[in-house]
Formats: sequence, structure tokens, C-alpha cells
Amino acid sequence: MAKATHLRHRCSISSIKTVIGFLAAACILQIINLIHMISRSPLPAPLIGSMNMIKPQNLQMPPVQHRRIPFAYFFLLAGCDPDKPTQYIGYIYNIIISRQIFRYSGSRADVVVMIRMSSETDEEIIPEQQILEKAGVIVKYLPKVHTDNFFSAMLDKFQILRYYKEYIRILFMDSDATPICNLDYMFINSLGKGKKPIFAPNVILSYKREPSQGGFFMLSPEKGDHERLQEIIDHRINTYYNFSEEYGWGHKFRGYPDVWNSM
Repeated sequence: MAKATHLRHRCSISSIKTVIGFLAAACILQIINLIHMISRSPLPAPLIGSMNMIKPQNLQMPPVQHRRIPFAYFFLLAGCDPDKPTQYIGYIYNIIISRQIFRYSGSRADVVVMIRMSSETDEEIIPEQQILEKAGVIVKYLPKVHTDNFFSAMLDKFQILRYYKEYIRILFMDSDATPICNLDYMFINSLGKGKKPIFAPNVILSYKREPSQGGFFMLSPEKGDHERLQEIIDHRINTYYNFSEEYGWGHKFRGYPDVWNSM
């Protein structure tokens, strides 16, 4: 009995892996067809033949909403080197797909990607910019930094505070995060419209091992916020001993009394 149960378990796992493999392959083909459709370049014949059931050439892009609303979804591509496109091209595909999901689900918010070129390249823009813009993604470039690492990319996320003149709410999402629905309700329900808002204007996610998650958060940018952030960083550099210009703060919470307090 135990042996039979074990075999059924193995067969079950094998079936799940097979299904996941087919789904992954279908998603990859969908992405390729979507990128070709947006760029209006002809699809290779083998791909067209294998995707006849989908018929991407017959898909109609929904009209762009021209009514301006002060909300935006922001993504970040940090350390892009056109000589190494495989390091960032997957994120571009995901941003384009996210833009279409938001559009098809009725979102009227802008989708913006901030791009920072690698310190190791002399190029100023990525060659895929036109594809992003054709998909309706707004492209903004950030200044290069001296050192490309995880910590400099994390601080780049707070460049969204610079756009307080354009947006009253900005939802930042990591470039490998894919929305499955319209998230405009977070913007709208943080305003209240005459009643107590459901969401706070600034929303962060906290977990047991980190006070705030850097891959998904909403901010209400105001004038002077980014400058205040820089002042806090300068204060920590001048006050604390464990800051590294290469690795950042590098501090790990090790338990009581070394803990963080919830905001």
C-alpha cells in the first residue's frame, strides 16, 4: 500500500511538471507574438504555424484613454547594458505584458519605466525603447551611478518621488511582478472622496524578516520628499559606522534586542 501511494505521488508530481512545462512554453510563444505584433515586424513562419489557434494578427489593441488621471504604475530597469540584452530583455517583456493587462482591464493610469544604464556602457539608451513606447509605456532615464549593485537599484526606486508634479499616487512594482487585474482601486480608495479612505496614501508591505518590502509599494509624492530622503541618507553616512559605499548598510537583524519596530 505504501509503495502504491508513493508511486501515485511520483506520477502526480510528474504530471504537474508536464503541465507547467506546457504552460511555460505557451507563455513564451505568447510573449514572442505580442512583441512582434507591437513592433509590426513579420513573424517567422514556424512561429505563425505553431500559433494558428491564437491568431495574434487578428487581435485588436484597445483604444488608449486620452483622459489624463494623476496615477501611475512605475517599473525600474537598473544597470542596462545593450551588449548584454539577456540580462534585462525578460523584464521588458513583462512590463509590456503588464501594460496590456492594465489596459484591457480598464486602467486609465500611466505605465512608466525608469531606466538606468549600466556604468560599464557608453550607451545612453536601450535599443528596445521603441518597442516599449509602441506598447504605450512611458520611458524615463535616470542618471548613471558609480557602482551598479542591489543597493543602488533599491535607492533608484525612490526616484518616483521626483514626479510629484505629474502624479498624486504612484504604485511601484518590481519588473518581474505581473499584475493579474486592474489595481486602480488602490489609488482611488486612498483618496476617500468625501469619506474616510480605505487605503493610506502611502502603502508598504512588511514581513517578519523585513520592515518593508521593496518590490511593491504605493507612495503619495510631495515636493521636497526626495530631498528629505537624501538628507536621511547623508545623516546615516555621517553618523553610523556600518555603511559601505560598495555594499550599502549591510545590516541584518539578529533577534532581540536587535529588532525593528513596525511603522
